[in-house]
Amino acid sequence: MAALALALGKSVPEAAGEANVDVATIYRWRRGKRFQGHVERLRARIDDQAIGRVVSAMCAAVDYIRSVIESEEETTTNRLKAATTVLEYRVKVRDQWEMKAKMEAMQAQMTRLEALYARASGDGAQALTASDSVVVPSVVSASDAEARGPGEREA
Repeated sequence: MAALALALGKSVPEAAGEANVDVATIYRWRRGKRFQGHVERLRARIDDQAIGRVVSAMCAAVDYIRSVIESEEETTTNRLKAATTVLEYRVKVRDQWEMKAKMEAMQAQMTRLEALYARASGDGAQALTASDSVVVPSVVSASDAEARGPGEREA
């Protein structure tokens, strides 16, 4: 009960009240790895459910916007606004997917760098080899590079 309350964003005193335990007990539980993991798993499930509901609502919104675009009864202005809305959100979604891919690549590189550092600085450190090279992904999009113009360098 307390873990769910915390996962839902409630305060420690609120969680203690719902679980019928002392506030100090909640603070003690929060220090434990098992409890922290339980709260995080509950948050992930809550997030997944919320995302599912948002996606469902988005589908309904897209269906409605599409009906406006296709409607012969709507004014040209309303149809144009609806079409523009779809295109604007498409660009935002694409940008978010590109950023996600870049972040995942950077996280993978960071994990590799941490492993290389641990190997190089640990007891009985091993020499790094050419196969240990690291490729840093570019985080500048093509549109950013074009905006700078020819010959201009990234700051």
